[in-house]
Amino acid sequence: MLPSLAIALPSVAGYVRYLRTSIQQEFSSQYVQFAKIKGCKNRRITWRHVLKPAFFPIATFLPLAVLASMIGSIIIETVFAIPGSGQILIRAIQAKDYDVVMGVVLVLSFITVIGFFIRDILYTILDPRTRIG
Repeated sequence: MLPSLAIALPSVAGYVRYLRTSIQQEFSSQYVQFAKIKGCKNRRITWRHVLKPAFFPIATFLPLAVLASMIGSIIIETVFAIPGSGQILIRAIQAKDYDVVMGVVLVLSFITVIGFFIRDILYTILDPRTRIG
């Protein structure tokens, strides 16, 4: 439990604060005020006009959060002596086993590229203007 808290807590706290600020900015925007004047229900305003644009900046930092949690897991695995890719990487670096180091870095790079791909998919879901064609 403690290792997962050590990885997740700092990033979650920052993202919640960033999301809160983004939601407050969206609630004070003109199109939300106009939707209230038109008589739209608060639920519709919140889900359609506030949360979708508020999550857009969060989606931007998704690949970086994935990469940071992977790097953090390497450190946490070493500190808490949990067997995993972090310990494999540290042992390979200490033993100068460059093939294993390159393999672990390749897997981490692949996961980061997948994170960027998921971010692009989220962009098209959150903002239809980013769709191609």
